[in-house]
Amino acid sequence: MSISVVPTNFRYARPLSDIEIRPGYSHVMFNEALAWLIDEVAFCPHARSGAGGALSIYPSAAWSASISMASLRSWLQPYSGYQTANTYHLGDCIWHPVTKWERSAKRVVVGGYRFNPAATWPLFVEDGQQWINRDLGSRRSSSSF
Repeated sequence: MSISVVPTNFRYARPLSDIEIRPGYSHVMFNEALAWLIDEVAFCPHARSGAGGALSIYPSAAWSASISMASLRSWLQPYSGYQTANTYHLGDCIWHPVTKWERSAKRVVVGGYRFNPAATWPLFVEDGQQWINRDLGSRRSSSSF
């Protein structure tokens, strides 16, 4: 029999659908999607057979394993925008929240999921690397990708 320890600050992931998709490109919509990425998603360079992938920091009904960066881009495509050439840009360009998140100093980088009930939640550092503190049950009890 296993005993489950629920942290006092436990919460589920905020669904991406909480961010309203507005007609046309909106900087507000883009910034909300970027904030969602920074708060809810971690990058794991070892995921997806070493190609790198995204992990949900908090438990989520939508995804419980790593997803590819291409899938993450597809999910967030409605929040991207297109800007035509102007005085600041020599050519037309596409603005995508995943691209901005990938370059952000606030992006969380982890080694994967690892369960440690004595450690902080949702993230902790062990063996010189940051981990998402989650018990994945029988599927995977402690692993990096």
